[in-house]
Amino acid sequence: CSSIGKVTMLESFSSVVRVAVETSESQVEVELVPAVEIPTCWPEKAQWPCYLKRWPSQEKVQCIKSLGFDLLARSNYHWHLCFSRAKLMEGPNKDGGCHVKCFRVMRQMKEDAWCAGNKPVITVYHLQTVLFWMCEKYPRTKDWRCFPEAFLRLVQKLHKCVSQRFLKHYFVKNTSLLKHANTSDLDLVASKLAVFLENPIFCLE
Repeated sequence: CSSIGKVTMLESFSSVVRVAVETSESQVEVELVPAVEIPTCWPEKAQWPCYLKRWPSQEKVQCIKSLGFDLLARSNYHWHLCFSRAKLMEGPNKDGGCHVKCFRVMRQMKEDAWCAGNKPVITVYHLQTVLFWMCEKYPRTKDWRCFPEAFLRLVQKLHKCVSQRFLKHYFVKNTSLLKHANTSDLDLVASKLAVFLENPIFCLE
């Protein structure tokens, strides 16, 4: 376990404060955002699920709604809904699927090749949202038994969303998670994803 040392503020923009935390092993940069916890309640704006589906199960839906949500400060005057406690992917591989493996590889590729840096235009939450939509579209266990096929489906979906500059929020209707994203940064990520999709063998071997 690393011990925490000096904490230095790097910058402050809008409601976000970015700090550098020195540990015994390395320096880690962290973004701090004001948040309000709303437990045991589900927001009216999040009309989810819209109708019965095979994924997630009704038991999982009720469990997630019972955990509530958070409000994160977007600016000095605006807040947005956050569903980080909605652990849809807990225990998904008990049926032999490769959901978690696909997500971990995609996250590593994002950090190493597609969208690195301290302020990436594509975040882990974006990747989770893509995974949620694909799990809903492909709810059968057999659709997630072949890692190369499942992984490529995820990357293709991500490429489509980034290219169109539109990623539908999984819980809130008529909301795009890329609405305020820098279009030049999105285009750059889209081009990198396109190059990868032309020859993805090196990652899937």
